[in-house]
Amino acid sequence: MLKTSEVINYIEKMYDIKLMDYQKEFVKHIVQGDVIYTPRCFGRSMIYNGYADYLKNVIGKETDYSVDPNDFDKVYTYRDVPMGALYPSEHIESAMNKNKKLFEKEYECKYGLNAES
Repeated sequence: MLKTSEVINYIEKMYDIKLMDYQKEFVKHIVQGDVIYTPRCFGRSMIYNGYADYLKNVIGKETDYSVDPNDFDKVYTYRDVPMGALYPSEHIESAMNKNKKLFEKEYECKYGLNAES
């Protein structure tokens, strides 16, 4: 689960602003996936844009290897992607033969406790 405080800090730093308490509560509802309605001039667009930027540039660009593999709700591996949809089979074979441990980590998503199974 995302930490609301991290999203709030990211948005405040991104726009060099201080969110109001009601806007912080709004962020909390966004993170929870709630359906929300707000009045005009609430800051909705700015907050949604900041949240999307947070997902794209923080969550989407890093893997938190400190998370216990058993704590993920779902783990996708290269096997979940139809062959050829994202990369050709030669790419998989090459990556597998080049560095087995790195392949297990980056394509089979095995690390930490997960790597031993």
